Amino acid sequence: MAIADAWKRAANGAAAVHQIRNRLQSIIIEAALLKRTAGDPAALARIGALAQDGAAYLEIFGELLPKPDLEGAAHFDDLRHVFEETGVCAGNGVMGLGVRCHAGALEELLRTLLSKAIPYRGFMPKRLTLGSASGGRAEVLVELQAEPIESSNAAVTPWMTAQQMARDLGGSLELHSGEPPLVKLHLPAHP
Repeated sequence: MAIADAWKRAANGAAAVHQIRNRLQSIIIEAALLKRTAGDPAALARIGALAQDGAAYLEIFGELLPKPDLEGAAHFDDLRHVFEETGVCAGNGVMGLGVRCHAGALEELLRTLLSKAIPYRGFMPKRLTLGSASGGRAEVLVELQAEPIESSNAAVTPWMTAQQMARDLGGSLELHSGEPPLVKLHLPAHP
């Protein structure tokens, strides 16, 4: 299996685990609130056991999905075909940017972000520019244009998958409103 496929599956799985963890945390909080109001000793014991079980499951989630090896160096210049396929203009120094990650991983992140995640949020990517760089991290700005939102009832959204992919590379992904709206992608820079 290619690294991009393995990584995409791991990122989708991590996003799904995130959803499960959020729900489990809600159940644990609800159990704690019920414990405060319950008068029956047997009910108190069951609620306490439920909360302990939930807390134990939360601890193992991080170990469920091994991440593929994403080490390497990638350059935006080698991904011109991705920008051409998605109709996104790359300018202002972006093409000279190097990132510390496997080339297949950067390509998969950009494909997911530009063709799935951004449209899912109701925008179309128009142009990539290089933002500020600090502490060995590069900032890539994606200018957006508003588009109709495609409805989805998926538990794991393309946006969540792209965010997990960015985190796996040691970066982050943020949507900023404004004129024009932007996506800020921070990645570890490579000389």
